[in-house]
Amino acid sequence: MSEINNLVYFLNSMKKTLPFKDDKDFQKKINENKDFRIKVQKLVYLSKFFGWNNNYHFNFHINGPFSATLSADYHSTDLINQECEAIAKIDLDKFNSFVKNHDNDTLESESTLLYYSNKMDTKNLSKTDSLNILKSLKPHIHQDIASKSYDNIEKFNLFNQNINDNQINDLDKFEKIVKDKAKGLMDIFETFDISSNRLFILGSLDYFRIVFDHENVKDIEKSELLNKLYNYCEKIEKEYFKNYSKLANFEYVNLEYLKHDFNSLEEYVSDELGILPKFNEHSDLSIFF
Repeated sequence: MSEINNLVYFLNSMKKTLPFKDDKDFQKKINENKDFRIKVQKLVYLSKFFGWNNNYHFNFHINGPFSATLSADYHSTDLINQECEAIAKIDLDKFNSFVKNHDNDTLESESTLLYYSNKMDTKNLSKTDSLNILKSLKPHIHQDIASKSYDNIEKFNLFNQNINDNQINDLDKFEKIVKDKAKGLMDIFETFDISSNRLFILGSLDYFRIVFDHENVKDIEKSELLNKLYNYCEKIEKEYFKNYSKLANFEYVNLEYLKHDFNSLEEYVSDELGILPKFNEHSDLSIFF
């Protein structure tokens, strides 16, 4: 079965948890209720730890893990009424036990802790360190909720699971994922105090938008370009995670290697692909807008 058929099965299994009555009710809530959409995102992400090795690629956003391709799928018309078959390996009983009576803050806490653990490969962090990280990344979440979320993850032994994203061969889908990753990071860094580091990161990410507006390269070149842009975003995300204790003073974080990588990326876009001239003080700025 296709991924969207698996999604239909999963969502119908979550009718009471989300909740929704039928396709009409689901579409209404998807279109009008942000909290409902966030809950769908978090449940599908967490399902990866319970046997559904879905192909949805998640990036980190202000509200935690988010998948642009999942968003496109659940906005499909008449989604819930489509035919579907059971997802082969998912343990729904265990999953339902894990998410029972969880509100969005709890789901956001759990998914953020697991996303961080997978990205940073921090399987042996203490509870205290984990909660300090979560407090820095999600200051709006009450510490009692954060503590219970950590305990729930420990109870189900999820920190020891490695969840890797599947390889993406569809270039259109990969482009959507890269754009979404850049947008998620821009939204996060927009909340930072004004500093040279904030300006550099936002400027380098906005550069991606300009590249996408001007690029017209062959598939093999586009694949390499997307991989370079994605890997650069990954480095920014890891700097954000690694420096969780310095987010209030991000201007003092050393980003010299990242600036070097961005210069190399600019040279690749300019010299090898010929998409844009390399920016300098003599550049015609109208090219970039």
